[in-house]
Amino acid sequence: MSLNRALLILVATVLVAAVVPGGLLVERRLGRALVARTRAEVATAPMVLKDRMAAARDVRMMHARDLAHAPGLADALAAGDLDDARTIVAQAAEPLAEEPLLLLPDGQALAGPPDFPMGMVEMTRQGQMPVAVVPVDTSLHFAALAPVEWEGTWLGAAGGTTRVDEGEAGTLAGLTRSSVIIHRRDGRVVSAAGDTAVAAELALYLAAIPPTDTVRQVVLNGDAYLVVSAPYDSAASVAFVRDLTRELAILPDLRRTAFWSTVIALLLALAVGALFAARVAKPVAALADAADRFAAGDVDAPLPHSSLTDVERVAEAFGSMRRSLAARLAELEEANRALEDRQERLGLLQAELLQRERMAATGRLMAQLAHEIRNPVASVRNCLEVVRRKARLEGEAREFADMAVDELLRMHELAERMLDFHRPREPGERSCDVGRVARDVAQLVRAGDDGAGTRIVVLGDAEAHAGIPPDALKQVLLNLVLNARDVTPEGVPVEIVIERSGDAVGIEVLDRGPGIPEDSLPRVFDPFFTTKDDVHGVGLGLFTAEGLVRTHGGRIWVENRAEGPGARFVVELRALTEGVPA
Repeated sequence: MSLNRALLILVATVLVAAVVPGGLLVERRLGRALVARTRAEVATAPMVLKDRMAAARDVRMMHARDLAHAPGLADALAAGDLDDARTIVAQAAEPLAEEPLLLLPDGQALAGPPDFPMGMVEMTRQGQMPVAVVPVDTSLHFAALAPVEWEGTWLGAAGGTTRVDEGEAGTLAGLTRSSVIIHRRDGRVVSAAGDTAVAAELALYLAAIPPTDTVRQVVLNGDAYLVVSAPYDSAASVAFVRDLTRELAILPDLRRTAFWSTVIALLLALAVGALFAARVAKPVAALADAADRFAAGDVDAPLPHSSLTDVERVAEAFGSMRRSLAARLAELEEANRALEDRQERLGLLQAELLQRERMAATGRLMAQLAHEIRNPVASVRNCLEVVRRKARLEGEAREFADMAVDELLRMHELAERMLDFHRPREPGERSCDVGRVARDVAQLVRAGDDGAGTRIVVLGDAEAHAGIPPDALKQVLLNLVLNARDVTPEGVPVEIVIERSGDAVGIEVLDRGPGIPEDSLPRVFDPFFTTKDDVHGVGLGLFTAEGLVRTHGGRIWVENRAEGPGARFVVELRALTEGVPA
């Protein structure tokens, strides 16, 4: 990721991390505040109703008294002129905007709704002026009565009534800023200001519980409402309702406003951040380019200059480091050349030391072999040859004689191989074409395979040269390839892989045999150690190969193949370029 992009992402992340949680917190707090304010407003509605009812009672009580004392009303009732009494009450009630009430002592209504509750009439007999909300049929009436008396005799009751309708609910809704539901105790809605469907459901819900001034939260059809209920006298109740969904409707608008404000702020911040990031990233990119060119070998690439102090310090520090590193590289190159010279001289000294040790060991071995093996073996062989010729042996005797001669020949061959290993070699070529020697070895093994059809495949760098005589390398590879051929199943190729890496040439001989036991790996190059039976090996081939490789400054090792069965012999030699050290 580029520095420019990283800075832009950082600016956007910081802005979003700062704005989004803050916006969510503000929205949550605003929602809580709106709910709390709505709850507080709804909680005051019963007090508004109580004050309105108290004022209405006083007014209606005065109206009832005025109607009961209307001139001529008592005289008409005393005289039994009911029509005249009805007319007097109606005329007196016209300026009051109330329906007149005129009730006889038996409850008969001369004016007003029939079947008026007899309880209020009886209260006037006792000289009271009752004011109440009373049910009449399916409606409610807000009524007030006063006694009508004539010379101390109670003649009935007169007063006014107002039917409770949507006007009353609308007035209460305007005073309390709430939806108002006036319902009877059985849950029937008398009047409502608001959603009638919701009013009916809420009325049924509230009819089952006693009225209280505690604000409740009610959920209907997934919508939440704040409801407080208050008694509307003894016959009904008034529910004040606030729709929380409507009260919180401002939040989506605020959310959209906050979202677009955040987007605009983010775009502005990204624009400013892009300018700042470009100013910061340009010298940093130039500094990175100079570092790449320095890695490619250009130590004089120009360094950027920046008005930012930190970037300028980094550029100066990089320039100082580049100069110091170039000087150190020059010193290291010179030290490497000196080390190569010392390595070459050390190789020659090692070869000379090994030659001297080999000569000393060879002298002792040859004396022992001459005394203990060759002369006795030759004498016994000659005797057996004479016996076999003159005795004219046949059958099993001749077979045993031939077997003895063959075993003596094998002992003679073992002695010769030990002498060849320690016999001084004539100086000759000191380098060879590794690919050519490998192909010669492959052809030689195929030629002596008696038609078995073993495939020897040579892969890799065909032009690699190594610091070892061709005869020595041929002897090394021949030992390794013959061992690989002996353990590889018929039809499976033995691979010789040549690879040059820097100043070294690696030669791998790969087989698909059973591999070498882990406990035998450290002893593979020891003299007389072999995993073959006594008939097929004596354990000097790998010992000889290791000595030749080590004599010419190389190394050889073996390991089991990780990707499958088989062993992997690796010979590492010093690389040359047409006879010149690489």
